[in-house]
Amino acid sequence: MTIRRVRNDDSTCAAMCVVGTAAGPLPGDDISLEITALANARVRVCYAGASVAQGSGGPPARLRTSVTAGEDASVIGSNPPLVVAAGAAVDSQVSFDLAPTATLEWSELLVLGRSGEQAGAVRWSWNAVVGGRALLRQTVVLDRIGAPLALAGARLVASTLLLAPDLAAQTVVLHERAVAARLADTALLLTVLGADAASVSHDLARLRALCIRTAPEGSFVASGPAPGRWAAAERDREPVTAKSKDNQ
Repeated sequence: MTIRRVRNDDSTCAAMCVVGTAAGPLPGDDISLEITALANARVRVCYAGASVAQGSGGPPARLRTSVTAGEDASVIGSNPPLVVAAGAAVDSQVSFDLAPTATLEWSELLVLGRSGEQAGAVRWSWNAVVGGRALLRQTVVLDRIGAPLALAGARLVASTLLLAPDLAAQTVVLHERAVAARLADTALLLTVLGADAASVSHDLARLRALCIRTAPEGSFVASGPAPGRWAAAERDREPVTAKSKDNQ
């Protein structure tokens, strides 16, 4: 995995692109991504391509993402979509440590099996702490037997954690497979199930639009692009610390 700085016309925001430079993850891989946004920093993270977990036997591949945001910092982004091929096993952990005044919009897309094949096994965990207090603790375990039952036949799961001081959070139901759950006064967890990436992305964008309609015009969240389509940008200073660790 390689981290690239990318450019855009917006000079008020730093941007990075996560680029996969090797196959996998494969059994036994241990891959971590750490992002730290200092106070008042504005950060966007985009991706190029998808990660395809494959191979069988051996220990599960481990994917760990850690995002830290200081006071009045803003982080908007996502990891590459994770495709868990038949026979593969993945332990994916996403954690957030946020200041009370930070803004976050982070998206993950999980695809269970390539087209026409059964799903692999995945343990998918989200852990969010705001101001030293737990906001979200969630773990989902899916395999080729349990996934069709738990997801009502859906192959894709998209989730977005949305948090902003100027967000008036309310539970929103777009339909039975697209729901935004209120976690706190200023925090939402958006979850969408579907059969293909196009429909899931469309429903996630519609759900997001309903959720942010109360955000003040010009705020970082309200002015940001839809999940999965982040605009790239760069600033002169270095407000972001990003580390990528691949251990095989």
